[in-house]
Amino acid sequence: MPTPKTLWSRSVYRGKVVNLRIEELEFPSRRAVVEVVEHRGAVVIAAQPARDAIVLVEQYRYPLGMRQWEVPAGSIDPGEGPDACAARELREETGYRAERIRKLWSAYSAPGFCTELRCGRSDARRTRARRRRRRHGRQNVRARRGLGHGRARRASRRENADCDRVG
Repeated sequence: MPTPKTLWSRSVYRGKVVNLRIEELEFPSRRAVVEVVEHRGAVVIAAQPARDAIVLVEQYRYPLGMRQWEVPAGSIDPGEGPDACAARELREETGYRAERIRKLWSAYSAPGFCTELRCGRSDARRTRARRRRRRHGRQNVRARRGLGHGRARRASRRENADCDRVG
């Protein structure tokens, strides 16, 4: 399929996390107006403190209107590489520190409308929790239980099996 020709492009929103632009594209058989969400990229971290465990963080997600368990993740800051971002997000969200970080994969989160590239990183089963307590915002939480936005915990074998069945 040939690359469509951009007839016009207009920025309609510039925000802290995302920008939005609208473009009209010309394909061989038709024209289409598309909305594109621009994002600077993010990382997701598969931190494994043990062979059969993965660190999850419970976070409230306003767009969903609920709390949910998810792997640590976050946006890459300007001038920051994915590995540095992964180490920072893991430390900030959970209190864990990885001895080594390696790339697992990268993929666009929603390529039909968004430029966000998610970079998967692993700590190769070398995650350690800091043993001391830290003050973060209004919460005083043990590093093993998480810092900041939510609580951290390991996924059980049953939860991992449920994820395998879902996809």
